[in-house]
Amino acid sequence: MITTRCWTARLMRALWPLALLGSTAVSANPPRPFIAQTVEQRERFCIEEQRFSEPWIHWASANRALCASQSQSAAEITACLQTVRQQLDALHLEHRAIYLSQMRSLQPDHPVMQGILNRLHGHKQVASLALEADLKPAELAALSRENCLRQR
Repeated sequence: MITTRCWTARLMRALWPLALLGSTAVSANPPRPFIAQTVEQRERFCIEEQRFSEPWIHWASANRALCASQSQSAAEITACLQTVRQQLDALHLEHRAIYLSQMRSLQPDHPVMQGILNRLHGHKQVASLALEADLKPAELAALSRENCLRQR
């Protein structure tokens, strides 16, 4: 039905540098990233978040389109999307486990690790929205950035 391994491998390759870059970026930003930051710093942070969420958005949008094209009834589309949601949950847990195992020096409750895991969860939420909404990936990325800029 949906080629999970191919998409998972592509997403893993796209997101693996984030584990390394994410720790640097998050360590410069406390878990609540907008406290005492300038507007320019906030904009840079949100642009970075948008860039990091794009592979997740594209994965979800592609799978949503695949479900729509391969399914013949509303029930089949719903079942297909449910399968994709389960794959998204599994992918999120897999990435979480990778981050935790690759950064063994950081405990899960460490502020830097919490920042990384919170970012990962945010990307999963954007991908979930991409599954539910009939929007183009660029529109979802822009909405994600706007939402980020509105946070205090």
